Amino acid sequence: MPSSRRTHNDLRCFCARKPLLATYGLTQAGKLYVHIKVYKQNRIYGEVVVTEGIVELHCRECLRWQRVVMHQPGKAALEESVLNPSVAEV
Repeated sequence: MPSSRRTHNDLRCFCARKPLLATYGLTQAGKLYVHIKVYKQNRIYGEVVVTEGIVELHCRECLRWQRVVMHQPGKAALEESVLNPSVAEV
């Protein structure tokens, strides 16, 4: 995919340090995606691409949960989650 036809935006936490949680954008086909990479000393340990639904991310600085709501077609909306995600309850 040529990067000129694909958008690429940062999703950052609301806290004072504003760490990068993920990136999002539109593919050539116009489909919204959220892309998460997990690094440790310049080595990729995990990579996730989500194209539909709700994604809940944990900020490493303030320890708050952030929720990304994706509506196709459109823009990802980042909001602070009041409760821990359902996965944390398991």
